[in-house]
Amino acid sequence: MDEERPRLVETAGGVCIFYRGRYLYSRVDAAALPRRMAASTTPAGDTLYFVPSPIACHGLAEFFYRLPPSSSVLCAELDGKLLEFAVGSLPDGLAKERRFGFPRSTEPAAIVASARSLGTFRRVVELKLSGGWSLFPERYAAILEGIGGDIASYWRNRATMGAMASLWIRNTIENLGRCGNFEFMTAPRIGRPVLVCGAGPSLDALPDLPGGSRPFVLAVDTALMPLLARGIVPDAVVCLEAQIHNLGDFQGSGGRPMDLFVDLSAHPATFTRISGRKWLLVSEFESLGFLERIRTLPFVALPVPALGSVGVLAMKIALEVSTGPVFAVGLDFSFRPGMTHARASPPDLAERNRETRTYKRSRQWNSGYGARTFPIGNGFFTDNVLASYAESLKALVSGQGRVFDLRGGGLDLGIPAASWSDCLDASSDGEDDEGTRVDPLAARNAARGFLSDLRKELGALYGFLKTGGTDEALRASLAACEWVFCHFPDAWRAPSLTQDFLNRVLPATLYWDGRIEAALDAGGGCQSPDRSGMGRDA
Repeated sequence: MDEERPRLVETAGGVCIFYRGRYLYSRVDAAALPRRMAASTTPAGDTLYFVPSPIACHGLAEFFYRLPPSSSVLCAELDGKLLEFAVGSLPDGLAKERRFGFPRSTEPAAIVASARSLGTFRRVVELKLSGGWSLFPERYAAILEGIGGDIASYWRNRATMGAMASLWIRNTIENLGRCGNFEFMTAPRIGRPVLVCGAGPSLDALPDLPGGSRPFVLAVDTALMPLLARGIVPDAVVCLEAQIHNLGDFQGSGGRPMDLFVDLSAHPATFTRISGRKWLLVSEFESLGFLERIRTLPFVALPVPALGSVGVLAMKIALEVSTGPVFAVGLDFSFRPGMTHARASPPDLAERNRETRTYKRSRQWNSGYGARTFPIGNGFFTDNVLASYAESLKALVSGQGRVFDLRGGGLDLGIPAASWSDCLDASSDGEDDEGTRVDPLAARNAARGFLSDLRKELGALYGFLKTGGTDEALRASLAACEWVFCHFPDAWRAPSLTQDFLNRVLPATLYWDGRIEAALDAGGGCQSPDRSGMGRDA
């Protein structure tokens, strides 16, 4: 008996497969159970149905053609021989259906990635139509979990976009309007080892750093006050926060100039109230042509992906601007109850200011035992958000071979531990090149040109929405102005041109036109472009 090749067995209801010592369908009626399962499953909307190992595809077409328009089917086969057989067994026409996917790969990562091309879903549901899944139960379960994780991540990102995208874009436009007033630098190259400082409790172990040959200290904004309290002025501070409470991280600086790696979407006060040189970052918080065009402006030092956490962003910057060793401290993504941040950080100082005879760091203690926190051992706690940031950083540094851990605890980042003497003794491979100063007039003119182009595109979209045009022209105009409605929860509906969607886009064009006009006026120096076609009597 050859168990290395699938053997076909004819039954009353279609072909059965014998493979690897087991029958993968009923030997009496192979199609009966799959068809019964397909018929008894009520297809739900906005759902991706995952079919592991469809093999002979019994029941597959019957189920697929009952799906609501918002749902799809993804098949997967992890055995090469069964994959070949299953592809040949697909019902006529099914492979050409837009809502049907069957990747010709046995790699779980490729299968998970292929699900993204089938649409946007609320959930993934497994539908087992054969016994083939039992050949690799753990791997199929991992694929299902991976798809579910992708879906959950998408909706988390959409929720973040709904809450924050409008603020990010508003800040970006306002900062562009004033960019001629700031001292922007081109991308630096750091020859020294880099010490990335987060604001976690492990920062408290930071020793005194020598003045002459110390590493380049790159601090997240919340770590600035703990460092200054130790007499350490960082070489640069990373600022990402779009909301104004970020400025509290700089209260202990005494107004001294601070060199910043600052995101263009950061709160405008970060630019106007903190003097010093600025290396401008542009985070890709969404895949937008708007951001791609901004990245080409001459005063942008570093384009970076959306990383969520300022600590992860700081590590990304360190890896981008240096080629030598990078050391991490304070990037704990976990804490002991009663101390969530380093001493002298804004959260720590806030608790000290609240302290009375009866109030002893209650908020800090309560944070360690909340419903969303969980222990990770050795008395440390974390939550899902912090754990996700740790995973992001772990993926970022994986394979680098030049990132070292000075924390002495916290969530595992997959990097080797090092001592402080290792950090202080690490050799330099050259001098620092801090970049060159960007000409303010060139920066201002480039930004104004970009904003003026945005207004023209808004004017064209406004005209189509008010007076009509071909569907093709309207779709092209919406695509050019997708940043206008990217925060809509149903932004993906734009190509459908449904009237309720367009009714919400129209006032959004007026709002953003006003924002751009204000930004151009704030920059000064020349007359604002004409507003024709963007009247406010709509």
